Amino acid sequence: MLFEMYNKLPKDFRDFIKFLIVGGLATVVDVLVFNIFALYIFKPVIANDDLRIVISNIIAFIFGLITNFLLSRNYFFKGYSDKSREIEFIIFTIIGIIGFIINTLVVWILFSKFGIIEPIAKFVAVAVSFMWNFIARKIFLYRK
Repeated sequence: MLFEMYNKLPKDFRDFIKFLIVGGLATVVDVLVFNIFALYIFKPVIANDDLRIVISNIIAFIFGLITNFLLSRNYFFKGYSDKSREIEFIIFTIIGIIGFIINTLVVWILFSKFGIIEPIAKFVAVAVSFMWNFIARKIFLYRK
């Protein structure tokens, strides 16, 4: 019954639901890796908080990007792109890097300028960059 309801939804809305699932799973990886590095691995060894936050975010981004690409390409958006795997990954990565810059700026501004703790700053940054990623991938990558 749930699949019947899902199949009756407009295609763009179904794509958004898929993107939420993929993005949600990749976000779990991203946030988990960010918090492990920012709060446990680097906190005792990197005294500069700004540097610790940015480096942790870079590492988390890489893990999240790879998770997102693999899930998108192999499961949720299989067949949505007519591009080769290599070209698709390049476009995916460019969009992701722009999203990463947005994400990192938001984390840094919220933490350094407004004093918002790392996990909350990261959560807000993920929400902001999520919208960029969805719109850009829908326009440039996952449309037939």
